[in-house]
Amino acid sequence: RIVAALARDAARMVPGVRVALGRSSHGRLATLTERATFGHRHPHAAVGVLGRTAVVDLAVAVSYGDPVHEVAREVQRQVIASLRDQLGLKTITVNVTVDDILSGDDDQ
Repeated sequence: RIVAALARDAARMVPGVRVALGRSSHGRLATLTERATFGHRHPHAAVGVLGRTAVVDLAVAVSYGDPVHEVAREVQRQVIASLRDQLGLKTITVNVTVDDILSGDDDQ
């Protein structure tokens, strides 16, 4: 759970990422769920850890107009750096799936 939480938090820090979950989600539903549970939910993140090696699968929603491939690359970079710094993991693979594009209206 710790690896998944840190990965989600690192992904959310990337400009253009609006929602970061451990598995596929629908943007508006994910936002409502997070609000209803005050952000204390633990989605079933697809994370595998063996020793100092981790594989993380993240599904994200990206803001409309942002270059998806660049946002996904930055999510990978941020998550890898965060997990190395905070947990001391050595080998980290981050698979990013963009499963939703959100307009400004999706925040309401």
